[in-house]
Amino acid sequence: RVALPEPDYPPDRSTYYGGILIWHIDQSVIDANLASNTINADPSHRGVALMEAHGANEIGRLIQDITGQLYYYDGSAFDFWFKGNPVPSYYNEFTPVSLPSSNSYSGADSHVYVTNFSSADSVMTLDVAVGDSIIAPTAGFPKNIHDATYNSSPVFGHLSTDGKLQVIANNGDSLYAFNMDGTSAGFDSTGFFSKVGGRFQPVVSSENTAGNTVYALDDSVFYGLVDQDNNHDGTADALFSTPLPPPNPRAAGPLLVMGSKVTSFGNVPGTWSVFSTAGNYIASFSAPIAIAVSENSSAFGTAFPSTNPAQFAAADTSVAYINVGGAYGVYRVNMDSVISANVRHPFTAPPPGSNSPYILGMAYGRLSSTGASGVIEVSPQGVYFDTLSSLPSKIFTAFPGDTITSGPVLADLNGDGSRDIIFATQTKVYAITRTGAVLNGFPLSTVGSEVLPGDANTIVGSIAVADLNDDGKPEIIFGTKGGIIYAFTGATAKVFPGFPVSVGRGLAGSPAIAYDSQTGNLYLAAIGLDGYLYSWAFKGSSASQVLWGNLLGGNYHMNSMTQALAAQPVTPTPTLMPADQVYNWPNPVTNGLTKIHFYLRENATVSIGIYSFAGDKVADIQTNGIGGIANEVDWNASGVQSGVYFARVEAVSSKSRDVAIIKIAVVK
Repeated sequence: RVALPEPDYPPDRSTYYGGILIWHIDQSVIDANLASNTINADPSHRGVALMEAHGANEIGRLIQDITGQLYYYDGSAFDFWFKGNPVPSYYNEFTPVSLPSSNSYSGADSHVYVTNFSSADSVMTLDVAVGDSIIAPTAGFPKNIHDATYNSSPVFGHLSTDGKLQVIANNGDSLYAFNMDGTSAGFDSTGFFSKVGGRFQPVVSSENTAGNTVYALDDSVFYGLVDQDNNHDGTADALFSTPLPPPNPRAAGPLLVMGSKVTSFGNVPGTWSVFSTAGNYIASFSAPIAIAVSENSSAFGTAFPSTNPAQFAAADTSVAYINVGGAYGVYRVNMDSVISANVRHPFTAPPPGSNSPYILGMAYGRLSSTGASGVIEVSPQGVYFDTLSSLPSKIFTAFPGDTITSGPVLADLNGDGSRDIIFATQTKVYAITRTGAVLNGFPLSTVGSEVLPGDANTIVGSIAVADLNDDGKPEIIFGTKGGIIYAFTGATAKVFPGFPVSVGRGLAGSPAIAYDSQTGNLYLAAIGLDGYLYSWAFKGSSASQVLWGNLLGGNYHMNSMTQALAAQPVTPTPTLMPADQVYNWPNPVTNGLTKIHFYLRENATVSIGIYSFAGDKVADIQTNGIGGIANEVDWNASGVQSGVYFARVEAVSSKSRDVAIIKIAVVK
């Protein structure tokens, strides 16, 4: 309880109630408008706003009374918080669900609860709580890291062998480190860890024989940093500082650690350099043209060059797959001998001056208990699965006007024993099965009823996946340029309790999540463009709750998910193709593309005939459907007129046959 003295409290309560006042402070608005003395110029988003207990936002606004007279409202006795406030909407609490609420202007949950205000008096009491039984802001956070770029993404790791979990943040130049109790894990009280190596998210590794090492990059130098300051210069000691070899003077993306090897991508001309974990240069794999690495093109704030990006995914500690834009294909690289082979060409060369098609992101993994492992390749227009035994198959096509912006993330969201593929477009998150069918409830959208400025709804960075409440149903976690961080339960596509949360001035890079065995908590961390590192805590039970922990998968950035999957029994259905699971979406079709969805009990050949209302066949689609999972095929309706069409979907297996007919409305 907190007691608040009010020495000037007036004794005449018939005209003046008094009580407690609560202000909402938005430091970003103050910083942006202080010099011009306009911090409260926008009445809907003030830098310093009084939370009026009667529920309206009226102070400073022009009000018309019942006689028609106009005046500027300057407050009343009902703006105070106290037990007995007679306003009908007043419930004696200031919480995320009260009116007004303790949430941010964007609607993000602050997890601030102020309750049990006492009666108005010269000394009052109230209860204050931050967080609840599910989620709470981590004590001692946010932490000032003094700057941030679109490459700033936190990573969790152990800087020493004492078992304590730390979170390390890069701000573009330097690195900061903090213990999960909010104390500094750096070399001063601010958390400062290293003056170098802060361009990209670092890698915290135990692969070095010298002990736990932070592998980090500046523009042209590869560092191995340790949690020591033997020369007393106030920054982490460097086991080595190895210049990136020519003709590769500038790093283009985060490091990848594969066993005893560390790799770095470079820019002009494109080179993949390989080092030992002791910092010794081993060799380079040269790409024919300039390359760049990114998990999300919008995260860097600039478009990719016309020479296209490069991406990687590691199958294990010795074999990786790399895409180089000049060949529009995937190279298999043996890290032991650094030789290329098995060049694949999933795309044709783009038109002159075009940036697409190209491979925006890659991941390597096994998607089912029986299927082969392969490379999942994402372009702005679609998703491909490449077993490297033949040309890759396109399993998903993006809708017109929808551009894929993030690399793929792999996780079983609905517990069917198959890993789903998760990725983002500008303002949506998709989750698809290994057949390309979109999971129920997806795509998720960041565009709601609220009106946000500019591109605030645009998704940035990578997607993380973790089971936040250990119920066996993982959540997907992602953020936006407006600084909102969302969490949705994958199996239900519903918002996880306590979300969204927010960071200041926009999300800088990608969120990260890890389990701490010492505290028994899961910790979520994210960096805001305000230069602060934010964190939230959840009750956890094991590291297995984290399925895809941060940018590029795990701490070593291997961008892969190769663990074995347990075989799951196929859901029994009375028919080969249940009629209630045959439909198309979107319906009506307004942008030319619709997806026809069906579930099969067993493998079957599927024929789809689409007919006009007059009975004329306008399209004929043939596909091989996979049993035990949802399937989808595309119909491009751009060549037909507006109207109602009928799709006859026929499935034939070795044992049975089923037919379903659905209506499709086309509107142009």
